[in-house]
Amino acid sequence: MLGSENTCTKCSQKDINELSILSNYLVDIDDTVSLEDISQNTGISVKNINRIMKNNNFSQDNINFNGNISINL
Repeated sequence: MLGSENTCTKCSQKDINELSILSNYLVDIDDTVSLEDISQNTGISVKNINRIMKNNNFSQDNINFNGNISINL
């Protein structure tokens, strides 16, 4: 888990890769998408997407959660 000092090296690398995948995906979207759409299109679980969004450098000013997600990058 990103931001956790108790994360193993393998999990830390997976988190870094998923953050990169998620960031790249979000840059390319033009519309509001659901978390399920993001998960399906990136291969990242909804649980991990929520954790990544909560724990990383995604500004709350640019993200709107309502069951759907809208991001202004």
